[in-house]
Amino acid sequence: MRVPAPDIEKLVFTTLAGHLSDPQWLATIAGVADLTHLTKTIETGKRLALAIDKQQAGASKDTGPKAVAAFIQRIELGQNSVVLDINREALAAALGIAEPGRSADLKDDDEPIEIIVPMQLKRSGKQVRLILGEVTSKTRSPDGDLVRLVHDGHRWFDDLRSGRVATVAAIAKQDRQQVSHVSRNMSLAFLAPDITEMIVTGRQPVTLTPERLKASRPLPLDWNEQRAILLD
Repeated sequence: MRVPAPDIEKLVFTTLAGHLSDPQWLATIAGVADLTHLTKTIETGKRLALAIDKQQAGASKDTGPKAVAAFIQRIELGQNSVVLDINREALAAALGIAEPGRSADLKDDDEPIEIIVPMQLKRSGKQVRLILGEVTSKTRSPDGDLVRLVHDGHRWFDDLRSGRVATVAAIAKQDRQQVSHVSRNMSLAFLAPDITEMIVTGRQPVTLTPERLKASRPLPLDWNEQRAILLD
C-alpha cells in the first residue's frame, strides 16, 4: 500500500519534536557527565521541538522540511511500525553536542540513532491512512527548582576549584546568596549520577522535592547513603 507523503512528513515531524522535547531521551544521547552541558542540551532540544511544531502548524518557516530532513538518514516502513534512522552528526550539531554519548543501545558512535514508531495502515476507500501510535514521552517535566539546586552546586564548586572565585564568601556575594546556602549546596556537586539524571530528566520520586533536597544538605559523599537519604 502506498502511504501519502503528508502522512510520512507528519510522522517525521511529530516523532522528532516528541523526542527532542524528552529530557530522558536527550540525557541518553548526551550523557550526564557535565550537568551544565546537559541542561543546555535539554533547553536546545525544547527550542528545536517548538520550532518543528510551529513549522508543522504553518506558523513558522524557521525549520523547514530541508532542515528536518538533515536529521533523517533512513525511513523504513513496516507493517506495524516505522523505523527512523537519525543522523548522529547532524543531531549533535543541532544540539550543540561535540560528540553524542554512547548508550547500551548503540553499538558504534558512527551508527545512526534508531527510533521505532508504532503505527497502523488503514484503508478508507481508495485512500490509505497512516495512524500513529504514541511517540511523545510520558515522563514528567523536570522540576526547575531541583535542577537549579544541583546546577548551582556544580557551578559553585567548579568556580572554587578552578580559582575563578577565591572563597565561598565571594561566591555568595557574587550570586547574592547566604554563605551557608552556598557552602551546603556545594555537596550537590558530588550527587550520585543516577540521582542527578533522575532530577535532570524529571524521573525523581515525587517525594524528592526541592525542600527535601535542601533539608538534606550537606549530603554525605557515599552514594548509597545519599540514596538512602533522598530516595527511601
